[in-house]
Amino acid sequence: MVAYLADCDTLSFLYLTMGDAIGLPLSLAERRSQAGTVGHNWVQWSQGEQHVSWETLDGAKKGSRGIPQSRAATRGYIRKLIANEWRIRGNEHKAAQHYAHSLKDFPDPTSFDHLAWILATSPDPSIRDASKARALAMSALQEGCEYDRIGTLAAAHAASGSFGNAVALQRIAIAVAPQDAPLSLARLNYRLALYQRGIHFIRARHSRELDIRRCIWITDEMLKHGTIAASVPENSRASCAELEDLHHQESWREIETIVLQREAIVLPAHGNPLPSNCTPLVTRALSPAP
Repeated sequence: MVAYLADCDTLSFLYLTMGDAIGLPLSLAERRSQAGTVGHNWVQWSQGEQHVSWETLDGAKKGSRGIPQSRAATRGYIRKLIANEWRIRGNEHKAAQHYAHSLKDFPDPTSFDHLAWILATSPDPSIRDASKARALAMSALQEGCEYDRIGTLAAAHAASGSFGNAVALQRIAIAVAPQDAPLSLARLNYRLALYQRGIHFIRARHSRELDIRRCIWITDEMLKHGTIAASVPENSRASCAELEDLHHQESWREIETIVLQREAIVLPAHGNPLPSNCTPLVTRALSPAP
């Protein structure tokens, strides 16, 4: 039997606390997560030209060095972890507050993206701020152009009423998203259906979210089998169609249309709404399918 006791973050914080208590020059070192990889932390002892990296998970020296964080950056990183926990628990007020504080000392692209998503899509109007969401989403993309961050920027544009940009950005996100992840594609197509009808995406509260997830699961099955008509029983389609009443104009039938169609991406007349480092992705998205 394997018991989970702590992760690299928790153990590193314990080392830092003990180091501070006895006056050791320890700092947190981090390898940030990239697309398809998991981030990792350890502690580093530095004095003059001497450096020792210590892997806290197995209590051994590391062969590689990281970039040591300042104490302010470490406090910002801790705020980020707290914000993540509040976000998972569904307390968006606290999550947004901690993300905002975290970004002052730890400008992490994932935090930019998470906070932008909350400000663009929260069911609580007192939390939503489309203008800030767009700025934060751009900051995240400038650190790394990824399809889900493009989707966040699309949601922020839709929240501000810029549906032309939202549709163009969402189509780019769909074009460059992994094509072997039908659940992600279903979610992207669902939001595209809304933007095309001039509806910005507001995340459902928990009870409604369960209905949407059921709908997405059925869409996943349809995409997996490659056909809508033959892939789901009629009673499942009927129960999913009821979402039209629960979500105003957020129509299941519109999702069917979007899933079946692959229209060309048309950028707004004023140009590409993405930062310049996204140009390769935009070029790829605009290229005709082989």
